Amino acid sequence: SKFKIVTVGLKDKSWGVRILDLFVNWVPPEVERAAENMTREEAMRRICLAFLNTAGACPERNLPRLFGWQAAETSRQVEDLSAAGLLRRGRIRGKSDTWLSIMDE
Repeated sequence: SKFKIVTVGLKDKSWGVRILDLFVNWVPPEVERAAENMTREEAMRRICLAFLNTAGACPERNLPRLFGWQAAETSRQVEDLSAAGLLRRGRIRGKSDTWLSIMDE
């Protein structure tokens, strides 16, 4: 188990003084209960989709590093999400990497 420290607020916006706390202190109990019954694979897929929904797009090679996942297991989840039509791989002009994004509805 890892202790994740996150910003939970700002005390003084002019100086950008951040209020930090452990992530586990901010997880609602119902989310924690749902996560306890979820497989690692399902959690990875949900995290991937939520991240891409927020970020818009990301180089595929960055996902394992962002979340501390193994490259092979990340690739399997990306394949599953792509096959299910939930995300797509593509190229951005001038970039050599494969990028991931959420499928348009």
